[in-house]
Amino acid sequence: MVGLTEPSLLGFQALAIEYLERLDAAESPDEREKWISLAEDVVRRGFERHGELGLIPTPYSVSEGQDLAQLYEVQGILLRHRGAPASEQAQSLRRAFRSSPDARRAWLVAQILYIAAETEAEETREAFIVESLDYYAQLLAYSRANPIQLEKNLILLETHYAEHFPFLEDRLAELRGRYPR
Repeated sequence: MVGLTEPSLLGFQALAIEYLERLDAAESPDEREKWISLAEDVVRRGFERHGELGLIPTPYSVSEGQDLAQLYEVQGILLRHRGAPASEQAQSLRRAFRSSPDARRAWLVAQILYIAAETEAEETREAFIVESLDYYAQLLAYSRANPIQLEKNLILLETHYAEHFPFLEDRLAELRGRYPR
């Protein structure tokens, strides 16, 4: 698929995901390194191909945006396997969300930023938590049509943000007002 002269982004993201699955099944460090390297190369080539396509950003979802988002997600996962800091992983996941926003990607970005707040330097903690909450607010908006999922997400809002970060109280009050129980 990616050996073609003009491969699709779908081909790159599918191959990268296949390599991730093989990475998960790998038993030795050498085998893991092999799959990480192959996946990194495919992701790099996928980004290059995206640049060659000259796509114009659109306000609506297109398959190329979804494929690009998946490449960014794979990049974030590979960064985790390489032991990169959560803040570096977050860069890839933010790009994935911008390329093709949806509830799952909002959750992934909120989650990695929350982890960054716990693991990165103290002076960046508040900024990471505020940004995490911004993505979490988008997750709430996506789950508005599903009352059960919205309720679960509101419970997590309280347990993960309200109980641990009192400086967020004004923003949390705004979200509680937007999604009354």
